[in-house]
Amino acid sequence: MDVTTDWPDASTLLDRYRAGALTPSEAITSSLAAIDRDDPAIGAIWAVDCEGAHVAAAESARRFASGTSRPLEGLPIVVKDLLDTAGMRTTGGSRWYADRIPTADADVVADVRRAGAIVIAKTATFELGCGDEGIPFGTVRNPWDLRCTTGGSSAGSAAALAAGFAPLALGTDTGGSIRIPASFCGVVGLKPTLGRLSCTGLLGLSATLDTPGPMARTAADVALLLAALTGSVSTPALESLSGVRIGVARPWFCDVLDDDVAEAFEQALGVLRSSGATVVEVAIVGAEESPATSFFITLHEAAALYADAPVQLLSTSFADRLRDGASITADMYADALLSRRKLIAAALDAFGTCDAIVVPASVSTAPPLDELDRPVAGVPRTWGEVTARTMAMWNVTGLPAVSVPIGLGVDGLPIGMQIVGRAMDDERCLEIAAAYQQVTGHHLLHPHSTYPPHPRGTAP
Repeated sequence: MDVTTDWPDASTLLDRYRAGALTPSEAITSSLAAIDRDDPAIGAIWAVDCEGAHVAAAESARRFASGTSRPLEGLPIVVKDLLDTAGMRTTGGSRWYADRIPTADADVVADVRRAGAIVIAKTATFELGCGDEGIPFGTVRNPWDLRCTTGGSSAGSAAALAAGFAPLALGTDTGGSIRIPASFCGVVGLKPTLGRLSCTGLLGLSATLDTPGPMARTAADVALLLAALTGSVSTPALESLSGVRIGVARPWFCDVLDDDVAEAFEQALGVLRSSGATVVEVAIVGAEESPATSFFITLHEAAALYADAPVQLLSTSFADRLRDGASITADMYADALLSRRKLIAAALDAFGTCDAIVVPASVSTAPPLDELDRPVAGVPRTWGEVTARTMAMWNVTGLPAVSVPIGLGVDGLPIGMQIVGRAMDDERCLEIAAAYQQVTGHHLLHPHSTYPPHPRGTAP
């Protein structure tokens, strides 16, 4: 049985395993076959572990037979190539680390393995989380339209989920790197509360902003993966949003949106209201400062971290960013830290009238790879300049934020919405996202399972 043709989620796979309708080995074989068949056109996968995956699948089968299965038993998972995998090449998307083979797993990788998940592949990333589309090992293409970007830097993880290579993925997020590609690829991605998940074994960028995070095709599956990472209990979707107060932050976050994104966002708010939620307007004082604050902190810390990096082995874009970071003075960095404190206070103040805040995920659908510098919503600024406006606030404040699909744009590409919670309210965000998906069925959105996946999706 080819499990990728009917796009099963993780929970469905587990049910099939328990019922004896499918074995972990069959699921792994199907996933690896899908990668072999479809990834040459996409470029999401950099390395596969066929032998290790099949050994782990055999162990999972024994556990199901003996009644000792674990929460993620036998589920295929792909891992962003910024996270160490023991005995498996981890390059960070850089020629500098092209031959690097860690001897130990990153903590989050070890956590999912202990929970029974099977690492089948490493996924493409922008160089060390801060390069661009010109990554040294090739460009990742969006499974919805191969001419379009997946966003970054968890590009490969989002594309692999959308393409049906695996039901689960691990990414990392410093300034939107999980949520931007999740939005562009029509999947779900959570930036957890800062500090909730260990960064040990992560090829980092910003010591105070980096975080790993779970990704999947449904919010329920992200909750399942988060539970395995935190040792908590996976919570189901809320049966009703009655009594839930949701704040919509329009100033700044909704000022620059393409028309189809704005329309989809308003429709999503209508769904939340019809599901029983009370939707109130909120404003976050100083939100417009968040992109610059994130920029100064991230690049200053990256320049310090990679001060001795061999420039000749770095991509031009990443080397340029390190030079930008080196030009940020101690006073400028201190000002950014002060701005961060003010933004945290402003966000906490906004939560005085609501339980969660919603904003658009990205200002547009995924732009074509040859039009990354196009204006957005008629504003003469490039997509690259405005993409952080909806994302950076939640990085610098450390609050949990999940991107969930809310429909398709006029170009047939996915649109996302972020649900943001108070610190440590990650599960609450996912409960709301799962409830939204139950009502709308948007967790069923996916490109075609045969390629090209979209009528316009042809590689140049």
